[in-house]
Amino acid sequence: MARRQGGPSRTGVKREFLKRYVTDDQRDRRPIFNATLRAAIGWLFFRVARSLRIDLDMLVPRALKNSQLTCGETHGI
Repeated sequence: MARRQGGPSRTGVKREFLKRYVTDDQRDRRPIFNATLRAAIGWLFFRVARSLRIDLDMLVPRALKNSQLTCGETHGI
């Protein structure tokens, strides 16, 4: 039976191994990386939300324009 990934290890060595071999410099960079990642995700979300809003704002005028063009037309057979 296979162990689930990310679960506790039987010996407890895995976590201690990771703590021992991470340098102080790497630990100091983590908050900067997290903040940068958070900022990038926020920027991307803002761009997508803004473009969707622009598309939705143009949907109503375009639909009105199309309905005005087609309402007055009569097609003879």
